[in-house]
Amino acid sequence: MDCSICLNTLKSTDKQFTTPCNHTFHWKCFYEYALKSRGTLFVPCPLCRQINNQFPDFGSEKENLLSLITHPRERCCAKTKRGTRCQKKAHPFNRGMCRIHSPEILPEERYPLYNDYLKYMLDCTNTWRTKVYMMDIAKQLLISRPEIQKITDFHHLFLEFFHICRMNGTVDPNSCIIGHPKDMYEFLNIDPPKLQWIQDMCNYKIQ
Repeated sequence: MDCSICLNTLKSTDKQFTTPCNHTFHWKCFYEYALKSRGTLFVPCPLCRQINNQFPDFGSEKENLLSLITHPRERCCAKTKRGTRCQKKAHPFNRGMCRIHSPEILPEERYPLYNDYLKYMLDCTNTWRTKVYMMDIAKQLLISRPEIQKITDFHHLFLEFFHICRMNGTVDPNSCIIGHPKDMYEFLNIDPPKLQWIQDMCNYKIQ
């Protein structure tokens, strides 16, 4: 059987995804199609147009989370002291960098909650730029704040920020994430990512 997106054979060793309408594709093919066309998994099946409403299950929280990386970077995007690009492999969900250039990585015991949050963000109707920032902020909070144990803990912090914006009138609450992401990073005491990384994420719908 072939994948109707890339037209290549579906091998038993390939990660596959079957939609509710029982059509099967390479997971990578379907995921890229979904993100580039809608920025969400609520997309029409390429064969019958029935709307998908499911995420894949590859048997473990780690595999499920790693499956949400669209284009894993083989090399760290950081520069060495000599000005050359780092030769080390980028760590998953680490702003495109290795553990040397960005040592504060997401602990594996936090993978289940981060996986739930990523799925929530992919379900949302926000712009991809907003999703990129919110997924990054959530990851940084999981690293720095052990008290965060459920998705509603994220929402409480984010809504606190939005209400403060509304009350002080310094930032438009309807655009503070999109237009002024640095304000939320400052409020949460998180170092913001490099703008080039954000731009790459937005241009190519990758994470």
